[in-house]
Amino acid sequence: EAAEPDSVALARTYELFGRQCVGLGKFESGMAVLPKAIAMFEKHLGRPCAEAITARQVQVSLLSNKRDYRAAADLQSVNLAQAKELYGPEHFQVAVEMVSLATLWSSIDATDARVLPIFRDALGIYQRCAARDPNKASMGAIANLRGSIGEGLLLRQRYAEAKAELEAALVECERSFGHVSLPAARILNNLAHAIQPLGDNAGALAMMEEVIRIIDEVWDREQAERATFDHNLGVMLA
Repeated sequence: EAAEPDSVALARTYELFGRQCVGLGKFESGMAVLPKAIAMFEKHLGRPCAEAITARQVQVSLLSNKRDYRAAADLQSVNLAQAKELYGPEHFQVAVEMVSLATLWSSIDATDARVLPIFRDALGIYQRCAARDPNKASMGAIANLRGSIGEGLLLRQRYAEAKAELEAALVECERSFGHVSLPAARILNNLAHAIQPLGDNAGALAMMEEVIRIIDEVWDREQAERATFDHNLGVMLA
């Protein structure tokens, strides 16, 4: 097997450094090396290539952390176009890039008219991928995206549509994460806000009480798991 060119190895090092900059909040340092990584990847591996798309995703994360959503969306648009060219329009990764772009648009303007259509297109790709390969497009990803669509409808005061979407999202969410989970609590919270304007005040109140119960139970479970971990670690180190 041929050795990887030194420049590609250096590009991978730049990308890794950029990822570390995301976690450390080192915006300028990360943005200084990532364009070099992308240029090296594209020069030696071709354009488009998965490595450049991945490095650009790190750039998007840095810009998002700085709340420069417009610049992040511009880069994400490039990633989406390249993913379509590299993988084809029906690939799971294309849907991932679509969701990322729509999420950035929503961060700029929560009622951007482009957001829901691209979410729905991405959902269709997820569902078709799941039908072909259930391990690749999990029900959890589909549930999360349906929840995002429901939240978008809620923001637009389309309460009946939001209710239907969120109810479907909740079913899929509970299959993947269980009822006592933060994703389920988020969907239930939005569902409560969807049904209250439709006149179901009692149902909305019951859902909000359930949200609080779930959050409390998840918190207690996580604290217990952390205590067990700390105990086991102490035993190992003793």
